[in-house]
Amino acid sequence: MVDLRLLKDRSELSLTRLGARTSFSRSSWERWLNGKQPPPWQAVERMSAVCGGDDVRLAALWEEAARARAARPVEPAPLPKHAVLFLVAACAQETPGLLALWEEVTAG
Repeated sequence: MVDLRLLKDRSELSLTRLGARTSFSRSSWERWLNGKQPPPWQAVERMSAVCGGDDVRLAALWEEAARARAARPVEPAPLPKHAVLFLVAACAQETPGLLALWEEVTAG
């Protein structure tokens, strides 16, 4: 991300202009350049063309980052409250007292 941010800053393009020249939205560039989400290769490639980047270097960095993301264990997302309530209600029919326990634990 640092290399992409530097490339963008050196180009003196705003996120809006960068988006217009690369066919990706301003909000996508904001997420990618701030590290909230990894950019797709097509975006990196277009940014490189627009901003005069080194395609070979950026490809190597992008591939290295992709390998690192793939090697990282994925944390499961927490269940939404409505899904938990559904599971508790479904299990309560089989386990007497579960619903009362749930209400006691979640009260307050």
